[in-house]
Amino acid sequence: MVKVDIKKDYIKPSKWSRPQRKLNSVKGLVIHWVANPMSSAQANRNFFNNRTGSYGSAHYVVGLRGEIIQALPDDEMGYHVGSSVYTSSALKKLGSYPNNASIGIEMTHEKWDGKPNKETYESTIALSAKILKEHNLDENDLWLHKTVVGWKNCSRWYVNNNNEWKKFKEDVGKLLKGEANLNPEVDTDDMILVEADAKGYYEVKNGDTLWSISQALDVDLPTIEKLNPSVNPKTLKVGQKIKVKGVNIGQHKVKKGDTLWGIANKYETTVDKLRQLNSGVEAKTLQVGATIVVPNGEESSSKPTKTNSHTHKYDKVGRVKGNVWIHSKPDFKTSTRTKIAHSGDRVEVCCDENGL
Repeated sequence: MVKVDIKKDYIKPSKWSRPQRKLNSVKGLVIHWVANPMSSAQANRNFFNNRTGSYGSAHYVVGLRGEIIQALPDDEMGYHVGSSVYTSSALKKLGSYPNNASIGIEMTHEKWDGKPNKETYESTIALSAKILKEHNLDENDLWLHKTVVGWKNCSRWYVNNNNEWKKFKEDVGKLLKGEANLNPEVDTDDMILVEADAKGYYEVKNGDTLWSISQALDVDLPTIEKLNPSVNPKTLKVGQKIKVKGVNIGQHKVKKGDTLWGIANKYETTVDKLRQLNSGVEAKTLQVGATIVVPNGEESSSKPTKTNSHTHKYDKVGRVKGNVWIHSKPDFKTSTRTKIAHSGDRVEVCCDENGL
């Protein structure tokens, strides 16, 4: 079974969302949509936490990056399928009050059609398999909100696309039977480097927004907006250059025995950045007495970080495309696996080996 990373962030006790009633038993798992495009898992969890005047909550929320927040303990009842009427199949399998016999998962989505993106989908599949296995259930115990109550258009994507719902159940079933692999080996295509160039510019890629760029590079949005006063965030184009940070440029006079790696380490940068700043300079073209451009302008007094007998600086940031293993060494061996990085996670890259 795939390991699932879950952030437990239980909502406060409340008669509207967390009555703290113990479930009689878990007989089904219900899939919902949040009906709020582009909203985060945390925002939807907070909505449950602050809810008053009407009933509503779910046990889990799966975010757009595949992150999972648990809002209610598995053994407590949530208000996710309350209704004055229920389908005959729900009454037969879940009892007269399905809230008291089911766990609810809310899926986030990017558009009003409710279609989950790849990251949300894969995390929900893994989470569903985990919950079903823990309660001795299988994919036939999966429900849509609509198939429980008969009238609610939830989850919209699966209500309107029955074949997609069948595939969802099949994928959960495959994972339960060990026939699916949602955590493939690391591949060079599994990491997207999100970084500024040597002059502090980032090149816009398909799907980027100023907000997503700020999140990936850990630069607050107001700073990016200030650095780009003429940029309209609504009209970003692929390939457009966005200023994301200021870079101090200095010079280094090449001395006898200097190497590109040694100079990069001295100024806490990378060989790649030296090549960018100096039109592709290579080790064999270094000449004693020559002057090359370097970032930072002066030698750093901080001690470099040592990794695998080499000295590297965490100067690149990536976003994981698929659920992949993070390794303690760049050898990609099973023995060096440390944890799973999920789709959308921010990862610091410390070296350039094996194609990464």
